[in-house]
Amino acid sequence: MKNVTYIKPERKFEHEEEIRTSEWILYPEYWKFNSLVYGLKKQIFPPIDTYHLGHNKIEMTRILQMTFNKYIPYTIIAGNSKEKRTKILNKFPFPFVAKDIKNSMGRSVFLIKNEADFLTYCLTRDVLYVQEYLPIDCDLRIV
Repeated sequence: MKNVTYIKPERKFEHEEEIRTSEWILYPEYWKFNSLVYGLKKQIFPPIDTYHLGHNKIEMTRILQMTFNKYIPYTIIAGNSKEKRTKILNKFPFPFVAKDIKNSMGRSVFLIKNEADFLTYCLTRDVLYVQEYLPIDCDLRIV
């Protein structure tokens, strides 16, 4: 790409004029986008909504459930209570998948093979994010 300048995030104040006069800011760090978008009114890529939604699996899933529900695995998102754990165990046959809500790229994904696995997952989470297991080798995500 022509006319692109890399600025280390921690040195942004040394390059304030370059930032102010730029047309676009590419791939800003998450902690910078508020000052760039709301403070300096800069256009950023990827767009701001990807930052708002992409950092929380719950918000992204709820949007997909509202717009493309038949194309996503059956999912339950619930607070961690005895009643909700029982509901999940009654709804999902083993195996099923449990995930952390603030992770991506396959990190913090747990294959739940039995009730003991599920209860271990539940020990350290306030919110339970559970999906049906899809017996596939890989997935393809097209945006």
